[in-house]
Amino acid sequence: MNPKVFVGVAIAAVLVGVALVVTSGPALLEGFMPNQQPATVVPVNVNVDDVSTISLNQDGATLEIVIRVSNPNPKAAILSLVKYQIYQDDVRVVAGEIGERSGGMVDASDYYTILSDGSVVLRDRIDLVNTGGAPEFWAALTSGDITWFVTGEAFFNLSSMTSGQENIILFEQTVD
Repeated sequence: MNPKVFVGVAIAAVLVGVALVVTSGPALLEGFMPNQQPATVVPVNVNVDDVSTISLNQDGATLEIVIRVSNPNPKAAILSLVKYQIYQDDVRVVAGEIGERSGGMVDASDYYTILSDGSVVLRDRIDLVNTGGAPEFWAALTSGDITWFVTGEAFFNLSSMTSGQENIILFEQTVD
């Protein structure tokens, strides 16, 4: 048989596949059935499990924050970024973030997939430098008698980074 026929059939199959994806969009890729209603996005749950002192000396300290993000949705959630601010006595001690938001079409992202009814534990280490200011803060940190207040926001999507819109969850929590 003529090889041109095989090439023609292969090209036709690729064109049919491309036409199917273009006309069906993300519904085809996500398994959306036309008779079903689209899933409602339930916010992920963000809980600050701990803010602890890992090391401490007269030059500075290293803290660790532990954040647990749970997904109550029936589909997997993709968590792209968690931003946080840590306060002590209404004074911001540090701000940080875990993950990154995609900056463009080709940009790769450091994101976390959270399965349905699953959770992920995120940890971040924070280095603080003692410049001689805020002696009350350093005394409280040294004694261990400190209460943290953490605020932040988590950015997530359901199922894929290209489907739907980005969802933002604000959180705040006191941690002893």
